[in-house]
Amino acid sequence: MDNGSTLTREGSPEAEDAEDDDRALTCEVSYETGRVIATVAGELDLESAPGLERHLRALLMLPVNAITIDLTRLSFLDSAGLGALVRVHQMATDLRMDLALEHPNERVAWMLDLTRLGAAVVSDTTP
Repeated sequence: MDNGSTLTREGSPEAEDAEDDDRALTCEVSYETGRVIATVAGELDLESAPGLERHLRALLMLPVNAITIDLTRLSFLDSAGLGALVRVHQMATDLRMDLALEHPNERVAWMLDLTRLGAAVVSDTTP
């Protein structure tokens, strides 16, 4: 596996304490033959959702067949973050690309199930 890019919350100053570090959104990207794995950590919220959505949309333009979004380390998901994931899923569907959300925690899985996105793309609900 080859490590690729990392996304951090746009416009955020360096966190002054560990609590801010835990909330900051990051997305580490790795590549395997035919697919990209995006590991998201932190909080996906109103502030961070637009940047992550742009990043994931760019990944959809790569010459791969599938994208996996690993949610193991995602600690929080609000409606803005959910909307970003729904839009990325729709774009993947339009491009006939496989998109899977893996390993959401119980709270994140509940949010995904609210829009039935969980049933469509979650491949495993246990970290």
